[in-house]
Amino acid sequence: MSLESILARVPLAASPDAEPTLCLLSSGARWRVFRLEHARTAAGELGEGYLTAHMVALLLSGSPTLQVKPAGGGWTTHRLEPGSVQVVPAWFAYSARWSGPAEWIALLVEPAFLRGAARHGPVELRARFGVDDPLLRQLLLALREEARDGGDGAAYAEQLGGAVAARLVRDYGVREPGLSRRGGLPADKLRSVVRYIQDHLDGNLPLPGLAGLLQMNVHSFVRSFRRSMGLPPHQYVLRQRIARAKALLEETPLSLAEVALRSGFANQSNFTTAFRRIARLTPGAYRHAGRRQ
Repeated sequence: MSLESILARVPLAASPDAEPTLCLLSSGARWRVFRLEHARTAAGELGEGYLTAHMVALLLSGSPTLQVKPAGGGWTTHRLEPGSVQVVPAWFAYSARWSGPAEWIALLVEPAFLRGAARHGPVELRARFGVDDPLLRQLLLALREEARDGGDGAAYAEQLGGAVAARLVRDYGVREPGLSRRGGLPADKLRSVVRYIQDHLDGNLPLPGLAGLLQMNVHSFVRSFRRSMGLPPHQYVLRQRIARAKALLEETPLSLAEVALRSGFANQSNFTTAFRRIARLTPGAYRHAGRRQ
């Protein structure tokens, strides 16, 4: 799986219309396990959602008031100053709003890279906002310079990224003995939610609804499901939908539009995009290849 495919923010609720973020610099896919973005934002708001990568953000300019609401919790207010650092763990479901324009450096880190830096068992990151951390500040600025140079400095960039990961594990991580594979869903709850997903693949499967089936908040559900199944719920659902689509393409003469609907996709265009990304073929090409075989 490419890094680009896991760095999405998965929305759980709609966000209000806002001015677009202006991207000033991006490392793109140049580095293997993390990506840096230098951006400018206006005042805005994010509906509830979560990132599929850890994010470390450095505020370069502006002094916005940031309000954060974890899923199932209340709003907390943070007055941010230039130079402050924010740490947002992967799978941390939250809403956010900020009061004014700001310029940021954000480093998105693949979760597996952070696990590699944790030498003594699994580590969970804590969300932190408005932290004064001179080391992380200097590391992010150095990474921005590497991204700006655009040279062939991947090895040095990965050394800097490794230093960021080590700092996160040491100073922002918490080890909980139950949070390994044993921290997944109990077998009966896992069977229940998997069966429900299979029975409702052709319908809407919002994360709050899945979490509610097990009487869990979204953050705990996503974390526990990922530990049990090895991937987060939205990716599991997508792969199950693709698996159903493959079966329909192989075993029925249904049109591609009908296959899309029966597999839970809103339309044929979305279906084709998702199918190609996972199966490396379009649905039509996949059906044709199966007939040839």
